[in-house]
Amino acid sequence: MCIKFIGKINNDDVLGQTSGIIICGAGSMLDKLVYHLKERKLYNRVRAIADNDPAKWGTEINGVVVQSYNELVEKYSDLDYIVYNYYSKDIFYQLVKEKINNIHLIRNL
Repeated sequence: MCIKFIGKINNDDVLGQTSGIIICGAGSMLDKLVYHLKERKLYNRVRAIADNDPAKWGTEINGVVVQSYNELVEKYSDLDYIVYNYYSKDIFYQLVKEKINNIHLIRNL
C-alpha cells in the first residue's frame, strides 16, 4: 500500500516512523508545512525537499536542499513523503508510479 495517511497533519500518527522525511514541493505552501513540522518536532527529520522545477534544484530552503524527484526516489524510496501543495494529485501519481510506499497526503493543516 502506498498511502500511509490522508488528512490533517496533526492527526497523522505514523509520520516520522521511518528514518526520515521528504517534503514534496518547494512552492508557496511550504512555509505552512514547515511550521507544523517544527511544532510537532519533526522538521529535524526532513532529509530533502523534492520539486519538479529544475530552477529550484540545489537551492536551500529552511536549511534543506531542494532536489529532483528522480534523484530522491532512487536514494530514499523508504522514507516518508509528505504531499501538501497545489499539485498534490499530480505529485501523488508521480510517487505511486515510482513505487513509493510511505505517502502522507496532507489535505489541510
